[in-house]
Amino acid sequence: MQASKSILWKLVVPVPIVIVISLIAAWLFIPTMVIDNARQAATEAALQTANQFKVIRSYYTKNIIGPAKASGALRPSIEHEGDNSAIPLPATMIHDLSALLASSSTTMSLYSAFPFPNRADVTLDDFQQSAWEFLSVNPDEVYQREEVVGGVTKMRVAIADRLVAQGCVACHNSFPGSPKTDWQLGDVRGVLEIDSDISSSIASANGLNNQILIGLLLAGAIITAIMFLVARMIMRPITRITNAMGSMAGGDMGIDVPALERADEIGEMANAVEVFRQNGLKIEQFEKDTAKQLATAADHSGQISAIGKAQAVIEFTTEGVITTANENFLSVTGYSMDEIEGRHHSMFCDPAYVNSAEYKEFWKKLGNGEFESGEYQRFGKNNAMIWIQASYNVCLLWQTSSINTETLQ
Repeated sequence: MQASKSILWKLVVPVPIVIVISLIAAWLFIPTMVIDNARQAATEAALQTANQFKVIRSYYTKNIIGPAKASGALRPSIEHEGDNSAIPLPATMIHDLSALLASSSTTMSLYSAFPFPNRADVTLDDFQQSAWEFLSVNPDEVYQREEVVGGVTKMRVAIADRLVAQGCVACHNSFPGSPKTDWQLGDVRGVLEIDSDISSSIASANGLNNQILIGLLLAGAIITAIMFLVARMIMRPITRITNAMGSMAGGDMGIDVPALERADEIGEMANAVEVFRQNGLKIEQFEKDTAKQLATAADHSGQISAIGKAQAVIEFTTEGVITTANENFLSVTGYSMDEIEGRHHSMFCDPAYVNSAEYKEFWKKLGNGEFESGEYQRFGKNNAMIWIQASYNVCLLWQTSSINTETLQ
């Protein structure tokens, strides 16, 4: 049998095909999913950081700037370094913190299209300009982009920095050198950006992806091997059963059917084949018996034919109905075949004898297959008396019916 047509092939081959398809699908989708998760995690962390800085700035404004201005001992200023009487403005504090974090994996920056004079020379890059334009129109949204800077992959996340307190609006409108003096509550004053280095996260994601692919490959190989072994365990007895069936089809009914002792479906199959084998043995025996009976019948037929040539012979059923007679018998009795066929043997006997217990016993013995012979009184055509020396024999044909022959000697 061709391998591609075997059950073993059909059981095992689909497994590696499914595994290969799964590996291709994993190779196509898992890296993207893992890296997208890394990006999403970096974005969420950046948003959390940005909001934390907003909270810190709000606390600084309320609990430090406010009391300092009220006391008159300290004044908020952009140029606060080296001046013991000045403290940084809230926005200046954010810029200072951004400078301190510049060398870390997560950096922060605050910028605006309307910078204070000390930052007027700062040029916004493409991301910063796009973030400002987007968030000015959509202040409740998040603007983000992944960029590679100096060989480092960064996730840049920007949110709108809005004027949320009336004191902030008044300060920005009245502060000397303010680039814009008509700010209103809720306006976007700037953009707070958090940049996160996600190179290591992406590398870890790719490493995890490779591990997943290798794991799937190993699992697929193990599953394929297990499937092959299980399929072989199933196919071996089936192959032996089919070989036995082939031998039986070739006429060898003496072969032993394997797997008869199994309690599973293969055992059921084997037992069904065993029934077929037993039936085949019965058919073989029937054919042998039939051939023997035919040979015996042919021998009897030859004997009867030989007897018929030399003696007078008539045949009856076991009920005594005449079936045939040879020419010698017809000549002795004076009847033709048409006159006696289908009639009862009693037509040749005395009516008193026919009604006797002796006659009934005579046919009972013949019906039981017993042999009868002797000298008998019989009557031919026109009631002509005939004394005959005869023998009655039962001839069995096909074990289904019997014929009695009366041979006159």
